[in-house]
Amino acid sequence: MKTAIFAVFFVAGCVTTAPEVSSELPMPQDAKELAPSGDPRLYFSVPPYVTDGVRRKDANSVGHKGLLQKTVKRLEKLAACGEKCKADFETLLEAWFGAAPTALKPDFTYAQYKPNKPDDGIGIIEVREIIRVVHAADTAHAVSPGFKAWLVQLDGWLKNSVAGKREAARDNNHATFYYATRLTLLRATRTAAEARGEAKALLPELARLERTQFAPDGAQPEELERTRPLHYSLFNLEAWALAIGTLDTLGLAAETAAMKTKAAAAAQYLRDAKRFSELEKQDVKVHQKNDFAARLAAVEAMLGPRR
Repeated sequence: MKTAIFAVFFVAGCVTTAPEVSSELPMPQDAKELAPSGDPRLYFSVPPYVTDGVRRKDANSVGHKGLLQKTVKRLEKLAACGEKCKADFETLLEAWFGAAPTALKPDFTYAQYKPNKPDDGIGIIEVREIIRVVHAADTAHAVSPGFKAWLVQLDGWLKNSVAGKREAARDNNHATFYYATRLTLLRATRTAAEARGEAKALLPELARLERTQFAPDGAQPEELERTRPLHYSLFNLEAWALAIGTLDTLGLAAETAAMKTKAAAAAQYLRDAKRFSELEKQDVKVHQKNDFAARLAAVEAMLGPRR
């Protein structure tokens, strides 16, 4: 299935020349801190916040999070450079997300791990990086049976694990990204008919989120209450755009009409110049400056004309 509509979200790491070869590519075994079992193949990360609004400065360097992000960017560059990089792409893909003995296990139980709240599921938000990996594999026309099997196992874990079920039941951006990720996995691992059928079964939950997340004026009350209101409002809309785009590619565009209308209204709510500026000032107080305008434009391009 064509996935060009997703390109607007993934162009940042793209190059047209072969990336510089490096013998120091990060591997799961390079994590500085591991899950309680000590298994280097079991994804582990720590919560990004020490307290509400106060970020943990080393969150990306502890465990696998930073290593995963570097690997995803590397895969995107390899995918964009074309046929001459395809073998390197498939080797790295298999090493991280395949049948290789180095590969991560398709289990994110210990993502943003809190010893006092095992199976909390809050860290499953970090699984969204796999959406980018799938897109890169599509771009590279990669052939990797191990990768497909890994994705099938990951989808099963998201669907059936205690942590996955808790994440699916949330009301904010965590649940939206959960469903955006699952839809991506269905598209990548099933036949078109199978993916469409399983995606239909997720529509009631997406309808629940549509009803609970968006106010009549397009505001996202739960995200606006966060210490970074503009970032989290955009973050949630990015998840919606990816979920809607995937549903559209599966032939379910009619079923996404109401979702697209609500998401477009939410984008328009943020587009208001005065409101955008005020929200941006709040966000920059607690975090680095971000290219919010470009992110909003990408969401609007993905959603298309407002209905």
